[in-house]
Amino acid sequence: MAGRTPRQQRGIERRLALIEAAGRAFDRGGYAAAALADIVKDAGSTLGGLGFYFPHKEDLALAVIDEQNSRTFATLEQAGGDFNPLDAMVYSSRIIADQLITDPLVRGGIRLSMELGVLSGPTHGFYDEWLSQVGALFTMAQEAGELVEGGPTPAELAATSVSYFTGVHTVAGVMTGRADLYRRLHVMWQMLIPGMVREESRARLLALAAELFTGPQPDPVGPSPRTDAHDGTASS
Repeated sequence: MAGRTPRQQRGIERRLALIEAAGRAFDRGGYAAAALADIVKDAGSTLGGLGFYFPHKEDLALAVIDEQNSRTFATLEQAGGDFNPLDAMVYSSRIIADQLITDPLVRGGIRLSMELGVLSGPTHGFYDEWLSQVGALFTMAQEAGELVEGGPTPAELAATSVSYFTGVHTVAGVMTGRADLYRRLHVMWQMLIPGMVREESRARLLALAAELFTGPQPDPVGPSPRTDAHDGTASS
């Protein structure tokens, strides 16, 4: 865990408020553009309070990535325990999509994970874990006889599906603010399922994808506007 971890509830809440505010700032403009003065204003803290928990900006960014990882991977674990492997992947993609629409911290963490430079090492670990978990689901699906014979390996399917999902939500974010993310993910599964799943399982999975991605999306939650650290007014 990045930065200093408090033990008392009040300190835990203050630290989380800073992480949440940083997530919104990174979602809004990325690592370089996020101003520490704006983050502490949004969190109702001070630069001294920020420095107590996070001595460096990189420490704060790593804490955002840690929290985003925790929220994202919890969805995979939940889905893995409640569904068979392929159903779990479709279901978890819906939960992560909802997080991307409604949780600026998740968006901020994932945005950081796609930036190069000082955070490349930690974010490489994020993708390693994501690929490992998705690969394990594909391995279980293969052992259950649900994947097409002679097709790509579970590791190859994991690499392709994770890349596809990342590209879909990123382009949707740029083009429409993810307003049509459900529709884009429905199309994604309509393309992936026939190519990787045996015929007898396709109808079930296509029906699940339609059930999960043809209804209305949650109301979007955007990052808070940047505030001027001196007078508290919003600025663009």
